[in-house]
Amino acid sequence: MGLHILYPEKDLLIFPERRVSYAKMAGKSLLLARSLQGSGIQSGDHIGILAPNLIEVIELLFAIALCDVVAVFINARYKTHELSYVIENTDIKLLFSTNRIEDYVDFPELLYESLEGLNRRVDPSLPLQLDAAPKLKKVVLLDEAEKPGLMSFSQFINYANEITEHEAWNRRQQVKLSNPCIYDVHLRNDRTPQRLSPES
Repeated sequence: MGLHILYPEKDLLIFPERRVSYAKMAGKSLLLARSLQGSGIQSGDHIGILAPNLIEVIELLFAIALCDVVAVFINARYKTHELSYVIENTDIKLLFSTNRIEDYVDFPELLYESLEGLNRRVDPSLPLQLDAAPKLKKVVLLDEAEKPGLMSFSQFINYANEITEHEAWNRRQQVKLSNPCIYDVHLRNDRTPQRLSPES
């Protein structure tokens, strides 16, 4: 993250539709880190990511690293029973997805089919209570779509008001290089689950 001081205006990411400088990435990642911590996420918690390759996902990964939590990448090609198994058995507390349809995948509909009762939740700010995923507390969209049971990105960012930049950086100082940062998820060739394990 120190490169944002040395090269603030240099491009860190170049996408066809957008460029992101080191300084902008640092600012957005810190904002997301404050939001994660303000929402109640603690060191070692698991954060699920069910989304295509988006700039927002990269920003989220930097924020996850700042917070000493573990990213769980979820394959968008999973069937509903596979997705529900992975969400439950990787102890995901907060799940990020998107309303953008990618390769004919409608992510909110996939989540509704996989997590019974999610689409009946009225207030997305309240903790979820789903039998299919008892540890999952919130599902956040990386955009502004309004969907039952799913928190919009702007709603999630409001949690940053609970944490100062100083407090967020203090969490960063506790992160050790040996701490797990990515959860490695595999399914067998016959599409049945095998042991799931965190990777450092």
